[in-house]
Amino acid sequence: MVQRWKHRLWPTIVDVDSARSAVRRAVSWSTIWAVLSGVLALIAIFSGRPIAESPDSTRVLYDGWSLLDAALFGLVAWKIRSMSKAWSVTGLILVALNILFSLASGQFNPLTFLVHVAIVFAFINGIRGAFAYHRLREVETTRELGLTPRSQTGL
Repeated sequence: MVQRWKHRLWPTIVDVDSARSAVRRAVSWSTIWAVLSGVLALIAIFSGRPIAESPDSTRVLYDGWSLLDAALFGLVAWKIRSMSKAWSVTGLILVALNILFSLASGQFNPLTFLVHVAIVFAFINGIRGAFAYHRLREVETTRELGLTPRSQTGL
C-alpha cells in the first residue's frame, strides 16, 4: 500500500512511456482544475453573485475572474500534453501562485492543503517527465542513427 502511494507521488521515470505517464498525470490535474474552476466561475457569473465560503462570508472563492484561472490551466494542460518543458514549469508556477494567494487571503484549510500537495507533486512529476521525455527521445534517436548520445560524450 505504501509503495503504491509512493509511486503515485514520485513515480520512477526510466523510459519514454513512464515519462509520458508522469506528464499525463499533470495534464489530468490541470484539466480537472480548469474544468472545476470554469464551471464554478460560470455559475458565479450566471447567478449574478460570487461564490463565497458561506452565505454570510465575505471571502470570495469563485467569481468571473476565475474564468481566467480556468483558461490558464486549460492552456497549461493542452501545452504540457505535447511534452512542453516550459509549460510544465509554467504550470507549477501557476499552482504555487494559487497556493500563495490562498494562504494570503486566509482561504486555506487542511483539505485544500492536501489537494494542493497532490497537485504540486503532479506538476513536479510533469516537469520531471517532460525533461526526461526529451532526454530519452534524444538517446533513442541517436542510437537508431548509430551515433553516440551527447550524455555519453561528456558535452
